[in-house]
Amino acid sequence: MLTETHPLISIIVPVYKVEKYLGKCVKSILSQTYKNLEVILIDDGSPDSCPDICDNYACQDTRVKVIHKNNSGVSDARNEGLNVAKGEYIGFVDSDDWIDPKMYEILLKEISYTNADIAICDYALCKDDGLIYGKAMVPELKNRCLSKEELVYELLQPYGGFFTVIWNKLYRKSIFDKIRFPSGKHV
Repeated sequence: MLTETHPLISIIVPVYKVEKYLGKCVKSILSQTYKNLEVILIDDGSPDSCPDICDNYACQDTRVKVIHKNNSGVSDARNEGLNVAKGEYIGFVDSDDWIDPKMYEILLKEISYTNADIAICDYALCKDDGLIYGKAMVPELKNRCLSKEELVYELLQPYGGFFTVIWNKLYRKSIFDKIRFPSGKHV
């Protein structure tokens, strides 16, 4: 049995028109070396086979929860996931992406070590065949804990986009106690 040293991480995955990629995405999450996960698949009214794919994963693994809803955009889907998430920590994965097997283990270790509210990791831009055509890394920020002021400064740097994506991070759930994504946003 997992103890307090293994807190639950809720991973929220908005799903819409990604039947080609969804299997690889979910498999990469379920294959994490950190196992105390809750995977929340939000079927945002996808007109393809995504609803069935989501349901099949829920039947195969008890960590997978599926919510079916009418299409209203990725922001609303993420908010729905936040509403039901039980984890002490929150991660977001886009349904056409896949993640490194140690991503959440490493990010949780960093949060635990620094007592930070957010841990950030590098990411690679890949083609469908898996070939990497770009990477986002900021080596000078590795293993640093930033104040609010330092974060704002870093956002204004040429690599500031590294901070603005939601899916390369692990968040303490309490961050979202009073914050939600803007309703109706589809991007």
